[in-house]
Amino acid sequence: MRDAGVSPGSRRVVRGASNVRFSAIRDDWYKANQLVPRLARNALTNPNSSFVFVGFPRQWIPIFEYYGLVWRDSSDPIEYMPLVSELSETKILGHCIDAREHGVLRTLVESISALDPVLADFVYILDNSLPIKFAPSDTALVASGKHPIRLTGWQSYGRPEVRRLELCVDKITALGGVGVVLPCSRQRPYGISRTHRRIWLQLREQGFEAGKTHQLVFTSLGIVPEELWEHVVVSRYDGGVPDIYRLLRLARRYFVRNQYAMVVDCLEFQPYSDVLSILKRERIIRKLIRGPVRASRQFFIRS
Repeated sequence: MRDAGVSPGSRRVVRGASNVRFSAIRDDWYKANQLVPRLARNALTNPNSSFVFVGFPRQWIPIFEYYGLVWRDSSDPIEYMPLVSELSETKILGHCIDAREHGVLRTLVESISALDPVLADFVYILDNSLPIKFAPSDTALVASGKHPIRLTGWQSYGRPEVRRLELCVDKITALGGVGVVLPCSRQRPYGISRTHRRIWLQLREQGFEAGKTHQLVFTSLGIVPEELWEHVVVSRYDGGVPDIYRLLRLARRYFVRNQYAMVVDCLEFQPYSDVLSILKRERIIRKLIRGPVRASRQFFIRS
């Protein structure tokens, strides 16, 4: 059935749209995320496809608002959900509007999706299957310098800003020589980092010169070559939950394309050093040596 739909959040009227009624979706299709992500992706990428998501539980409101999907007539969560079950549709929508104005709607989406495995899976699927040009973005707000990019879990790495940074890294070409891999630091751009200055004092004693090496930072964002140290996302992110497997895949992608004669590991976080060791065993990195490293306060699973 095709009729008009209204999104309380966007205030858009969609004429001739198809209603996607929550009550009509089979439970196994819903929990397996076989249908809703496909419809959402079609709605965002196909100008001939218009859908109104009707009667979905209220925890979906931030997700619909973030991706720009039209919805109406939300329902109570199927099971009790902290915070969400205590709030009306109007209040949740108000929180979405406030979050958008402050540049943190994506953070709200990730917070709510952490309470519902179906939502977490939906966000992951849509982030990684939606062409980047159709993805929502808070880059303009981030660029203002007032709104950080918070990386608080594995879902955070599907953010459009992070995906766009990965594409920028893919364009960097190193000219061989020595690659020095440095740890992340609170001070940014990394060129003013006290940690990096301390490391370079020791590297110079070992005969290395900054102007004759290519510097890289390993961080939650991924591989950040020195050419991108002043990129807005690098300047504004705040992350404390690394995805090591993602970093391994990104490192493979980077070091296959950029072959250094030698890589110097100055990392303080052992799992990041393990990534370099894996690439050495895979013969992607030709020569790997250990640089100056101080003891780390970060925790990880010890073998």
